[in-house]
Amino acid sequence: MTMLVNAYYWSQIALAIIAAVAAIAAYVQIQTFKRFELMKMLETPHVKAARQALFLASRKHPGEKWWNTDDPAFDKELEQAAATIAGSFDIVGIVAKGANRRFFRSHWGHSIRWTHKALEGFLMDRRTQAGGNPGAFSGFEGLYAEATRLRPN
Repeated sequence: MTMLVNAYYWSQIALAIIAAVAAIAAYVQIQTFKRFELMKMLETPHVKAARQALFLASRKHPGEKWWNTDDPAFDKELEQAAATIAGSFDIVGIVAKGANRRFFRSHWGHSIRWTHKALEGFLMDRRTQAGGNPGAFSGFEGLYAEATRLRPN
């Protein structure tokens, strides 16, 4: 009887260990899925095209307020591209936590830094214009701050 009781206790311990390992595996799988979904969002054709348009425009029109409808340099397509980029990185900044955030901060750091630099005026304008949200794009700002701290250039 004692041997049967010992076997029962050991089986309960083994069951608890198996459950813990399964929970850890499920957590890792969920985090990997989140990372994959965020990467898919950043790599969709329209987001990639928006980054390319911003990259080209930032070299051609430095210092112009192409996002401001009152400015003669206003470019609707570029303004929409800027909103797409800022919104995408904002979502990544809000959703990605822990290892996922470190992944994007290190592997997408260059893109985060140059897009933020190119969009500084756009972001400020969206926060300060009439009816603007002072907290707009806070996820993007946090991601940028971390990417800059990691690699300032």
